[in-house]
Amino acid sequence: MKKSSFLSIVVLFLAIVPLRADETEPLVLVVHGIGGGNRDDGWSDEIAKTWKTPVQEITFHMENRTGATSLTDFAAHAGDWALSVQQQIQTAVRANPGRRVIILSHSWGTVATKIALDGGTGGGTSKELVANTYGVPPINLNGVEVEEWITLGSPLGRAEDSTVAGNLRQLNVDIPVGKPKVVKHWTNVYDEDD
Repeated sequence: MKKSSFLSIVVLFLAIVPLRADETEPLVLVVHGIGGGNRDDGWSDEIAKTWKTPVQEITFHMENRTGATSLTDFAAHAGDWALSVQQQIQTAVRANPGRRVIILSHSWGTVATKIALDGGTGGGTSKELVANTYGVPPINLNGVEVEEWITLGSPLGRAEDSTVAGNLRQLNVDIPVGKPKVVKHWTNVYDEDD
């Protein structure tokens, strides 16, 4: 999915989910994909300016990553990235009590976010991941729910398709099927060519 398409879809979504008069701004968390390489800090500034709402970046990095690689390479880091995304989401939610939580994730960021929210297994080398036999437990937000999770250009878009799920499992990435329990609404925007 092209960057301009991503921004257009996000702006459209935020326009149809207006702020209620009695509410503070929602906590908007944006999780990048990694197809074009690692993102530098501040990569979401353009999105925030376009939306006219603050966003918080949830980011993860692949060492020496400058261009596209294969899903096999991504899968080797999926568990570590999911733990990083999970910890960043927990920190952001705890630092912003009472705010509605909206998460937008793109491409492989949707896989890391799904595992972070719902639990699953994936590759990696962190002590926590290895100690849990490469399993990531579902996120604990102390009763807070994610009001909306929007996924764009996601390999999860066809997660119900046994070939997609099977391909991820062949890469030792196992993700529960369906909407994470902590998420109220899940909107998946996809293109047939994704």
